[in-house]
Amino acid sequence: MAPTPGFVTVARRDSPVPRPASLLSLPVAIAQLRGRGTEGFTAPSAALVRGGAHGWRVEGGLHPGPERDGAVIVLFGPRPDLVGWEAAYEGRPSDELLSRVRHFGRR
Repeated sequence: MAPTPGFVTVARRDSPVPRPASLLSLPVAIAQLRGRGTEGFTAPSAALVRGGAHGWRVEGGLHPGPERDGAVIVLFGPRPDLVGWEAAYEGRPSDELLSRVRHFGRR
């Protein structure tokens, strides 16, 4: 992910950004970032193993795409400039999302 002005990137081990020693110190670290005027930060995903953020390719069937490291993006404050899309609800596409999808056989 390319660096974004106003953002910092938290690396796994060698980051210049202070890494909290535990989850208990995480609110303190976030308050420090916000106090310095940081708009947000990116950090490696704690939920995914390295290379576990691959996508999928459909080439004669469904196949894993190239391995990628997962990232979490955290934004501070209100962001009226952003628009988001729901991709899943409770682990499946929501009925609302499915109502806006062109299904096979319908035009």
